[in-house]
Amino acid sequence: MHRNEPAERDTTIEHEQIPAVVAGEELVSVVAFSAAGAQSVELRRGQSVVIGRDFPADLVIADASLSRQHARFVWHDDGLIEVEDLGSRNGTLVALEKVERKLLQPGERVSLGAVTCAVYRMRLRDAPSYELGSYDELLAALRAEVARARELGRTCALLALRAYGDAAARHVTTWALELAKSLRSIDRVAVYDAQSVLVLLPEQGLEAATRTARALIEKSRDDARLRAGVASFPESASSHEKLVSIAQANLRAASASAPVQARDVASAPEPAAPDGVIVRSRSMVELYELVRRVAERSVAVLVLGETGTGKEVIASAIHSSGPRAKGPLRAVNCAAIAPTLTESVLFGHERGAFTGAHQSAKGIFEEADGGTLFLDEIGDLNPSAQAALLRVLETRKICRVGSHREIPVDVRIVAATHRDLEAMAERGEFRADLLYRLNAISLHVPPLRERSEEIAALAQHFLHAIARAWQSPVVSIAPDALERLTAYAWPGNVRELRNVIERALVVCKGDRIGARDLTDRVRGTLASAAPPSMPPPPPPQVDADAAAPEGSDEGGALREKLKDYETKLILDALRSTSGSQVRAAGLLGLPVRTLVHKIKTLGIRHAYARE
Repeated sequence: MHRNEPAERDTTIEHEQIPAVVAGEELVSVVAFSAAGAQSVELRRGQSVVIGRDFPADLVIADASLSRQHARFVWHDDGLIEVEDLGSRNGTLVALEKVERKLLQPGERVSLGAVTCAVYRMRLRDAPSYELGSYDELLAALRAEVARARELGRTCALLALRAYGDAAARHVTTWALELAKSLRSIDRVAVYDAQSVLVLLPEQGLEAATRTARALIEKSRDDARLRAGVASFPESASSHEKLVSIAQANLRAASASAPVQARDVASAPEPAAPDGVIVRSRSMVELYELVRRVAERSVAVLVLGETGTGKEVIASAIHSSGPRAKGPLRAVNCAAIAPTLTESVLFGHERGAFTGAHQSAKGIFEEADGGTLFLDEIGDLNPSAQAALLRVLETRKICRVGSHREIPVDVRIVAATHRDLEAMAERGEFRADLLYRLNAISLHVPPLRERSEEIAALAQHFLHAIARAWQSPVVSIAPDALERLTAYAWPGNVRELRNVIERALVVCKGDRIGARDLTDRVRGTLASAAPPSMPPPPPPQVDADAAAPEGSDEGGALREKLKDYETKLILDALRSTSGSQVRAAGLLGLPVRTLVHKIKTLGIRHAYARE
């Protein structure tokens, strides 16, 4: 596949960038899912492609489980698709059986070592085109993608791109459509404001997304000097709203000399507003009264609440209101730490403790000595780190990785999560003894929808803080906009409100934000938070039976999750095609008979799932 060649786009089926073809021509795409993400290569009738670890393979994937030239996929002249093993070390498996040659059905999974491949057929529309999506559509897609990545242990990223120079005077579409041609079709591009876009990159982590941003800037026209901010799940944030906030913050930090910013801001507490917090509701008044009392003691505190409610702000208030205020406040997002590095991040390491440890380093516990340590998303801490953390809480001593010397630490722990830790403990997913240690005092932050009297005050507070920082002429919010803000349910809570005000300030053309400057969802012009009509690409197939030990129920649980995900994809496709199984099969890249079979075997009962 030649990535530098212009590509036509299929607006019905999502697939990788392809060379220009005759409208209506059938294509076959081989998609490979690996630890590095998703890649694909297109097949033409009568041609073959080789997947392997190194050149001269047609699709090169840097995975040690692959042989240099692992397997060949062939689309024969008679229309049959075949996979052939090329004498690989780990073999080629179809339906868990090693094969030398095997004819494949569209969508059938093939395992090449640790890499899973799937084959999809697709047909271009008569007039393929590419359209920029709306901010609300991308936000819904980002929400779904973060949920999928969390459930399957994958990654995704978000880019915020803005044009400067001559292009800044023209609308974003004059350069964004050209930019979109350089992206994979599983990526999504949406207009953020008249000069900037957001780009959703499924299956890309922070490093890969940063490379993508640099490549887009290098390929942009001379008159459209771009700058980019990068954020990724789980490295930068664990919620879709915070990803937007971090990507935009990084974009503002970008400059002509450093046009791409992907700063690690995951470990920094995010205040509700630069000058403090807004407290109007009875529930929040009572909460902050409890915070002041709790701050005087050094007991562990567990802060509970939905994503985006401001748990980081509570942790900061506990620290600043107590005797440890002059000490350091350190924070770490447990969901963003790679399992192999968790103990090193928390407790530090000695030189030579592992590959790449060229010098000794303090962990977050030592850095917080004498102050407060905020452990965000504590529910995502892996089991071995849970055991190590419990020992530190009991002994108040840490031991760096690669050392046997114990170092005393005086740290107050404030942990936070949106998960139900008691239910997790009952299922064996979180240590009950650690929960008891952390849960000496628990504080619950109510969602924004339960404190609607604070919405207008928070919105005004965010407006003034952002306008002051940007030197913007916008000074107020019109009554019609405040009415819409107050009526909205705010599933993303305070962080979503800040994002909406920030975007409104960007698109506002006067000195007052009106209802027209709010997003469609907040204005109420979107009927629901349903995902976009185009279903997301299928996730990599996970072999639940092979992954789970015999006799355990983990495989069954995973199969149920994958079944639910497949059911959702099919229902979304049927809804978006008004029940047409032929068109839905086209959207999903499946033969109609296969879709009908899946509807029956999955037990789908829906008004759209008619025969």
